[in-house]
Amino acid sequence: MQQVETLILGAGPTGLGAAWRLNELGNTDWVLLESAATPGGMASSEKDPAGFIWDLGGHVIHSHFPYFDAVLNTVREWQHPRRSGWIWLGGTFVPTPIQRHLGALPDERGSAVVAELAALSNQPANNLYDYFVATFGPTLTNVFFSPFNDKMWAHSAKLIDHAWTSLRSGSGAANIPAPAPTLISENRPDDTSQFPYPRFGTGAMWAEIAARIPAERQRYRTTVAHVDLERRVAHTTSGEEFAFDQCISSIPLRRLLDSMVDDSHLQARAGDLLHSSVHAVGFGYEGKIPPQLVGVSWIYSPEPGTPFYRSTVLSNYSPAIAGPGRWSILHEVGTSAHHPVDTTTVVTRCREAMKDWAVAGAPVSVWHRYLPFGYPVPFLRRDELLHPILCRLEAHGVRSRGRFGGWRYESCNQDHAFMQGVEAVDANMTGSPERTFWAERPQPLASAASV
Repeated sequence: MQQVETLILGAGPTGLGAAWRLNELGNTDWVLLESAATPGGMASSEKDPAGFIWDLGGHVIHSHFPYFDAVLNTVREWQHPRRSGWIWLGGTFVPTPIQRHLGALPDERGSAVVAELAALSNQPANNLYDYFVATFGPTLTNVFFSPFNDKMWAHSAKLIDHAWTSLRSGSGAANIPAPAPTLISENRPDDTSQFPYPRFGTGAMWAEIAARIPAERQRYRTTVAHVDLERRVAHTTSGEEFAFDQCISSIPLRRLLDSMVDDSHLQARAGDLLHSSVHAVGFGYEGKIPPQLVGVSWIYSPEPGTPFYRSTVLSNYSPAIAGPGRWSILHEVGTSAHHPVDTTTVVTRCREAMKDWAVAGAPVSVWHRYLPFGYPVPFLRRDELLHPILCRLEAHGVRSRGRFGGWRYESCNQDHAFMQGVEAVDANMTGSPERTFWAERPQPLASAASV
């Protein structure tokens, strides 16, 4: 059995943030375990046999933290594409955000939305669907907001809380901008600002960051099978044992709880945490990109006939993603028990849907990955369930943080996730507060050890 002061589970942004901070502090009493062969977690990338690079989803790099800015400055090669988001609706492209481009809505629906906005009153919202109706009126809710969110989360908006709408933003704009009650607007997205993107994909960025941390303390292809919470020991599938004083885990909380075979109470709670899964489907092409997609960064697709909820033209982020004379596009299809998807037809359906965008000819590359964990759903009463679970883990030295480790969508951008790892180390070492993960979190439970 190996004894360490700090055990890090997962080499995604949170785990690498923890390792980076420990190394920065000169602490050598730690080890990082990662089941995959490479770092990055959900922010990693893959190169297919044809040479196309695929991110595991359409990621944009944001930073709200000077500390993370300094880490990004150690990464060498960047592109700076412009945001250009569109919505495919009724056979036409509508600029984003849709609520500020009502004149572009098909079938003269914009006039109905403008009339509804003028008649809105302050109605209480019990869920995300109610929030959309109270904020944008029933027409825009049913045309875009409700169907899009149902596809993205793979759960009904009526099962989702709306508090996150005021807490999370990936750009300088409001997370969900207020509507503009007019039919007059420019035919271009509101936000066309530049953003940094690693030349060879987000995975290359995280690999470069990981390379600046001692390699001898990073263990890849090492899967944790069981965590003994009382003894503070992690057991791997290969039979190794790691005893820890403190553990910073970013593996999906459901999997962490499932691994606690000696704690049936925590195991029973794992299934209550709602999440989506994602089919990531990429197509690589030779030749020029279709005119409709030139300069486009991403496209939202709310209509049920289109399988994907979002498409990212990755080669517009960085030409190196596809290579000279080629272009590529990545689709994301949400799925869950509430929103099943036929795995056998999902690739074909994605390719057929692109015909509406004048995408013709056979792709030279088709890439498909099923991601069991796509989005942690901010479901109703989530925090009431989540807080006691986290307190129980923390009472035994385990801080579960990150996109799926902390299960808080509103603080799971890559910068947030990295800083959660940094702040978890500082909290363990000095007792300093964790400001990024859950700023308004209730006080720890007095009886956490027995929750």
